[in-house]
Amino acid sequence: MEDWLKTAYGAIGAQYPILSLLAACVIGATVFGGAWWLIGQSTKRDAPASHNKEAPPVSVAAVEPKFPTEFKPIFLINKKYYNERVELDGRCYSNCEFTNVTFVYNGTDAYQFVNNRIIGKIRFDTNHPGLVAMMGLLKGLGALAQNFETDFGPNAHIETARIEPPPSSIADNNSANPANVPRDLVERTKVTHSELKRQFPLGYIIFFVTERAVTCVPYPDPRLEWNADWQTTRFEVNYANREVKCTLPSDLFVERLENGERKKMIHIIGSVVELTFPFVVNRITPAKQIGVSKVSELGFATLNDSQGTPIFVLGFRIIKP
Repeated sequence: MEDWLKTAYGAIGAQYPILSLLAACVIGATVFGGAWWLIGQSTKRDAPASHNKEAPPVSVAAVEPKFPTEFKPIFLINKKYYNERVELDGRCYSNCEFTNVTFVYNGTDAYQFVNNRIIGKIRFDTNHPGLVAMMGLLKGLGALAQNFETDFGPNAHIETARIEPPPSSIADNNSANPANVPRDLVERTKVTHSELKRQFPLGYIIFFVTERAVTCVPYPDPRLEWNADWQTTRFEVNYANREVKCTLPSDLFVERLENGERKKMIHIIGSVVELTFPFVVNRITPAKQIGVSKVSELGFATLNDSQGTPIFVLGFRIIKP
């Protein structure tokens, strides 16, 4: 090997020393680099298959549960619950009374809670780890009422923090005393049920409108009988013109009871009736054109004009002669 190299250097290297040196470097780098690449390929083939696979991308939708596209709740109205578990997922509770109950919410669907009464202790239960963590945080921040009981497991230790308002907010807290807030205030409005009863003595229906659904809560009066699927009522708000188009149920039958007699008030069978009224808070707009009674009328009003989640009321009242 040594004699071969000496012969080659005598024939080429002696005459072209610099050029031959560069050629030797290129040849050596090529041979060594090729050998190194072959070793790397051999190592990859011998490695376990799990090391060669890249982790598949994780979809956010796969780990974050979503509510159903359309909210179709189970309506529970004027019910009473005592010392029992109350499921919240996919339900709408209205004018209900809860005494020492355990509310269960697992985050599988939305729920609605309208004008209810709670007596005694409140307990909460869930199998959703995210909700457990959130309830623990709220408890630690002192955001839960004293009668609110939670069970975070034997290893949990949560102490409520001592939270003191800054001196500048003491006057504000005194001026916003919850004792001054009417107890019968309609949720998310500045209107009380007492005021609505004065305006609509023959009964009324409150509509909570969202992008997903319309939830109606009826407040009937014994002097009036109606036969209608109020849940099919639709509202279309024109925020630019400050107008609301209301589509009434296609079958609407309303009668007023007076001195033991039934008097027709509204009869709509198989027809689509659309009414337009101003999108102005607390302004009652009569709809006499659909009534047949000269002493009773149907009225509309906007209770909350929040964009995306407005609240409306449809009520019946007696026209003064």
